[in-house]
Amino acid sequence: MQGRVFSCLLLFGFHTVLSEIFDVFGPDDPITVSVGEDVVLECQVVPAISLNTLEVRWFTSDSASPVHLYTGGQDRPDVQDKDYQGRTELFKDEFPRGNASLKLKKIKVSDEGSYLCYIDSKTHHDQAVIDLNVEEFGDWPWVHVEENSKGGLCVVCQSDGWYPEPLIHWVNGKGEDVTAQSETEFIMDSTGLITVQSRINVTSDSVNKFSCFMENQFLSKIQEAHLQISDEFFPRVSAWLVSFWVFVVLVIMAIAVDVMIHRKEDKKIKALGREHWIQIDGYHKNGIELMCESNGWFPQPQISWTDGNGQNLTAPSEINYQRDSNGLVNVQSSVTVTKDATNSFKYLIQNKLLKEEQEAAIQIAGRFMIKYSFIFKINTLFTNSIKTIYTAVRT
Repeated sequence: MQGRVFSCLLLFGFHTVLSEIFDVFGPDDPITVSVGEDVVLECQVVPAISLNTLEVRWFTSDSASPVHLYTGGQDRPDVQDKDYQGRTELFKDEFPRGNASLKLKKIKVSDEGSYLCYIDSKTHHDQAVIDLNVEEFGDWPWVHVEENSKGGLCVVCQSDGWYPEPLIHWVNGKGEDVTAQSETEFIMDSTGLITVQSRINVTSDSVNKFSCFMENQFLSKIQEAHLQISDEFFPRVSAWLVSFWVFVVLVIMAIAVDVMIHRKEDKKIKALGREHWIQIDGYHKNGIELMCESNGWFPQPQISWTDGNGQNLTAPSEINYQRDSNGLVNVQSSVTVTKDATNSFKYLIQNKLLKEEQEAAIQIAGRFMIKYSFIFKINTLFTNSIKTIYTAVRT
């Protein structure tokens, strides 16, 4: 009789040990998530035994403290890594089905890496590795023109909020890849996101149109901006005169829209215009003239100009509308800004029926506004002197 009892106890213990043998599985492919989003790191125990009395530990190889720890039937935030406190959660209602997945909230750049899901029943343990990739698609590039160290012009393409470092491409007006001629700098901010600044030198014999492309390889998405410099800003004069007459031109932040939109609403045809350009058209007696042109609108769009302080400059601007052979509207608008105006200007064009708009911005370096003022005074003094001499001769 005692032998039978011993055998039953042995079989029961052996069955208990076998019932606690399990495997832990996670996804084979890395998980990709954007900064600020929430993500679930999946972890499953097979066979699906209950996790209520087991230890569930999430951790990374970079930290001595756990990302999240469940043991003794409760969470242990007191031993949790401080960087993850308040941002993790287990699905306890899924514990009876062997689901040990972890929800990680408000993703940071620093969260990128490999995570280990470790399950321990005291008699058996296993773990799975889950890889997490963090990405962020940056802002539209801001293009402007500066003087370089050699006294020439330099086109600068800048964009904030990227992760990881984007690929940079430059293409000139002939469609040639000129990336090798550029210099690119990556600056990481306190949150881990990256600001990109890429420069390319421009000479008087260069093609005067440039396109800047920034690509996030994980997302296979591209931001782009285009710039065109008027030939007037490459005068054929001696070097000392160039310092007076060359104005820095920033021409567009243009997001090229190559797709015509045709919809019917209340039997009306609507179209959102194609790419538009701001161009510094030259200098005049009253200031510097800015001109913006855009094609392919219907119905006739509304135009507005504002300066960096938000002051409306539309009233003194000139706007011309023309229809092409397809009945679409081409619009050209110009405005003259003085040396007393702010050096930042914005052009907004709106399709009211589509409730969509496009904008372009331009910034003129302050030193070139000062140069314009100085040159204008010299021209005025020279003109007055000529008039005085002419009057004296006639007398």
